[in-house]
Amino acid sequence: MSWPAVPLRATLGDWAGRTIAIGGKGDLNTPTTALLQIGTVRRDGQVRVAYVDMAHQKLDPPDEVFLPADLTISEAVLGLAHVRPDRAALPPRVKGLGERTKRRGIQALGAVTGVVIVLAMVLQLPELYMVAAINVMAGGVTLMLPKSWQTGIKPRVIDGSREVFASGVYAQLTVDETAADPARLSPRSRVDLVKERLGALRGDIVYRIENSALFDAAVPQTQRLELALMAWDEMSPDVAALATEVEAAFDDARRHAEELGLDHLPETARDSGRRAARAAHAALHGDTEGERETARRRVADILSSLTLYYLPPVDPSTPSLIGQRKQIEPR
Repeated sequence: MSWPAVPLRATLGDWAGRTIAIGGKGDLNTPTTALLQIGTVRRDGQVRVAYVDMAHQKLDPPDEVFLPADLTISEAVLGLAHVRPDRAALPPRVKGLGERTKRRGIQALGAVTGVVIVLAMVLQLPELYMVAAINVMAGGVTLMLPKSWQTGIKPRVIDGSREVFASGVYAQLTVDETAADPARLSPRSRVDLVKERLGALRGDIVYRIENSALFDAAVPQTQRLELALMAWDEMSPDVAALATEVEAAFDDARRHAEELGLDHLPETARDSGRRAARAAHAALHGDTEGERETARRRVADILSSLTLYYLPPVDPSTPSLIGQRKQIEPR
């Protein structure tokens, strides 16, 4: 029996608080599955989404992003996972997706440590300093843990008493007949879809910092993508082959950039890149306006100091933080 179907044209807000399994064509045009855990809609109209591509979960542990609640499920998957979706459903139960050590937990530990230190000073009890030191070490170890450790176990889909693996999840998903099958799209629509996906990534400042190779024309895979887009001609007799090359080049360039990550940056710039990515995330999703404003200035300062042409220009006054390039990028 199939699981309850989910329309791909529904918005993230429509399914807030639920976890959805999505299937479609992934790398090498093979069937694959992604999982999305959608949080509640925030006051700023965004939702937290924890996602994982089940075909890549050994390489990419679940991550979290904030997305507009009015984004469709299909659009979210196209932007986040290595999947072109054509089916979706509600799995019975998902374990281990989005179970991450929370920053507020670290903050609470810090507050407790502060109280312990004050008590140690007031009561003159040296033993309490040892308790404070243990708390500090525990918090530090937690922050240094790799993302996969912070997440806990790998995401698992449970149906009754048995675990369902990726191929079994895919088999349970109901095809969404209203969703456009990329294989049936016109060549122009296929290329337009790639351009939309590339544009969404280009507008995500955190992604651009963490996966900058996708935007560096000196990288062979990215150069192939740019050449494929330049060669695209809707009137060509080989229009289908040209569209296929655009799709393949995009998938290859994106996969290569995500495998490299921050290692694409010069070695001396990688720590700054990590700080810039964290600051950019805080600038977009900080709890207070003061925190966001401080982070906006910080990411602008860091990226301007790096002067790497493939990193995004920053405008702290724009919602996306991405400004206009003021000089011609080298080719």
